[in-house]
Amino acid sequence: MAVQPQWRFCHQCKVLYFDGHTDGNKGDCSGAPSGQRGHRPAGYVFILPFNEPATPTAQDNWRNCWKCQAMYFDGHADGNKGKCPSGGGHEGHGGDPKTFNFVLPFNVPWTPTAQDNWRNCWKCQAMYFDGFADKGACAAGGAHEGHGDDPRTFNFVLPHPITPGITLQAIQNGGNFVIVRGTGFTPNHEVTVDYHISAGGGPTASTQGSKAEGTSAHGEFTSEIGVDQSDDNPISAVNVDVRDHVTGTIASGSLP
Repeated sequence: MAVQPQWRFCHQCKVLYFDGHTDGNKGDCSGAPSGQRGHRPAGYVFILPFNEPATPTAQDNWRNCWKCQAMYFDGHADGNKGKCPSGGGHEGHGGDPKTFNFVLPFNVPWTPTAQDNWRNCWKCQAMYFDGFADKGACAAGGAHEGHGDDPRTFNFVLPHPITPGITLQAIQNGGNFVIVRGTGFTPNHEVTVDYHISAGGGPTASTQGSKAEGTSAHGEFTSEIGVDQSDDNPISAVNVDVRDHVTGTIASGSLP
């Protein structure tokens, strides 16, 4: 299956937008503060399928608007392209077979690696997150509207595989501790850091335990583990496992 990563939730306007341009292009956001225009990411990194056949639980004709960078529905028979914050309707090169035709799952069960409550706003045609009381800023005016209380409408469930990783750094400068930095974990949730640290003096100088840390809106965290040992008894081995509470995924690291 062909997939494209780097799709993100914009915490300003609440739409799904493409955040993978190497030139830093953040598109045009209808919820940006005065004097600004780009989207601002938060939460999961979605990885979305494209150029696959539609199914009874996967809708095609979703496109990336090259003007505002939002995901919008391009399948209306009357040619409705919605409302783009950059002006006019969305434009996604729907007539060009070389461009991506996204095929997005809907009305399937939520999982720890697939988020539900995504809707098509019938006013602007963008995909927006309907799981908050705040429905964001619609380019057509007011908040987004997607009939989230109507069971006949599509509740899109977007995949966001979790690929956590950690890096370790030993610090010995007036004290002994290990810095654990994590990325790619479930945003705004908790992880458990399990550690075992050995010093050059043998088992009597080892330290082990667990601690909980919260992740940021980008799925990152930093944890500091203190080591009770003297400067002439340096750290000889460090082993750390970090478990994501939502998915159960474990990232491991070691020193040296």
